[in-house]
Amino acid sequence: MYTEDRRGGAVKETLRHLSRMQGLLQVMAVAYLAPMLLAANLVVAGAPGFRELQAKTEARVVQAEPIATIARLLGERRLLAAIALTFAWNFGVAACLASTAAGVLFPLPPLVGAFRGFLIGIIFAGRLRLLSLHGLVMGGTFLLEITAYILAGALGMRVGLALLPRRGEAPPLRVRLAEPLTDLRYLLPVVAFLLLLGAIWENAGLFLLGRPS
Repeated sequence: MYTEDRRGGAVKETLRHLSRMQGLLQVMAVAYLAPMLLAANLVVAGAPGFRELQAKTEARVVQAEPIATIARLLGERRLLAAIALTFAWNFGVAACLASTAAGVLFPLPPLVGAFRGFLIGIIFAGRLRLLSLHGLVMGGTFLLEITAYILAGALGMRVGLALLPRRGEAPPLRVRLAEPLTDLRYLLPVVAFLLLLGAIWENAGLFLLGRPS
């Protein structure tokens, strides 16, 4: 009973922190999804140059780090190493640095999200079949990782808003930062948990399917 009460309290506390960022979460969701859908539709519709852009983008992404190393690790059947590298990169670089820390410059997380969304739309347009096993693996990875990046970006923007200069009589900076930093301390572990699940889901799925890339 005590454990259940603690879990229920943790869920309520998480929802309370998320509710304070509802608008920023919506901004980040649109920043990711709108360019993604636009890029995918342009590729599927056969817009001039977009099929070529898809092929070039995919070739560069596959050769880029850490994707190339993760693919090699999966090819060598080193699943745990692939999961660890995927999580370390996604959480340390993609989430903490490129999403949350970038929020110090307030407009930056949505711009990063729009760029990522456009790339994802270009690469997967017309190629992802959700009813296939590979499609389910990639679709689950997408939901977990994009949700984490949306949350990480919103956390960064919340801190960035507090850092913006204020006119007139405004609360001291430490007061303005109190709630955003509390949200950050409480919700950043949620980002880490989602990305850990994403790393396990993606790499274990590709490992079982025998598809390293």
